[in-house]
Amino acid sequence: MATFPVVQGVEVFMAPPEGYVVDFENPQQHTALVSYILAGVGMVMAMIFFIQYLYVKLWLMQVLDIETVLLILAWVTGVVQNGVLLSSWAIKTLGVHAWEMSLDQYNLFNKLMLVASIHFAVFIACSKLSLVLFYRHLSPQKWWKRCTYAVAVLIICYNTAILFAVVFTCNPIRKHWDARVTEGSCGHQIGIYMTTATMGIVTDLILLIMPIPMIWRLQMPTRQKIGVILLFFIGFGTLLTSVIRLALYIPAL
Repeated sequence: MATFPVVQGVEVFMAPPEGYVVDFENPQQHTALVSYILAGVGMVMAMIFFIQYLYVKLWLMQVLDIETVLLILAWVTGVVQNGVLLSSWAIKTLGVHAWEMSLDQYNLFNKLMLVASIHFAVFIACSKLSLVLFYRHLSPQKWWKRCTYAVAVLIICYNTAILFAVVFTCNPIRKHWDARVTEGSCGHQIGIYMTTATMGIVTDLILLIMPIPMIWRLQMPTRQKIGVILLFFIGFGTLLTSVIRLALYIPAL
């Protein structure tokens, strides 16, 4: 059994820097307000677009296809992931120094991050699969449908691999979140996160570029074609976040 520092009678994961005044009741929490605002605005905007999509698909078209089911799964897992992260902010385990929370809180933080990571992998897989299956309808040509299925297989394979890597990177699994577990070992988690970000960039680029040739062949004015292509490039935001995540992970190697 590992031994940990004790600060003010509280067992902590790591000792505070010399001269740091620990306050367990009101620990320093970084970027909490910004995170609440971004999460709130993002979830409201996503809900508006999601409801519009469901209205068209289920009410007007009266169609429940596989891409709609996948999008619903993506929405549910995305909401759960955001809920887990927001709850971690609320109980002051996220954005707080490890030396300013008890060891039990630190273990709870690790457990919540594992749950969030699992839901994130499912969210990414379902949302991208929904989009690439929607692409099937852009052209009846066999080569195009084969391309969409190939990209779908790529998305399934890499997200499944990442999901298993996240869950089973530690042996025993409990070592994932319980700092008191000394036996066993954990893999290189930063490597998993970098792989996730890298594959996110690759698949985002594929999904952004894929429809351009098909749209350009449509019988419509060039101005309208450019407008439709720009609509697809709304997804550029996800590519940008993947690039930022990758850049943040590199110094941790």
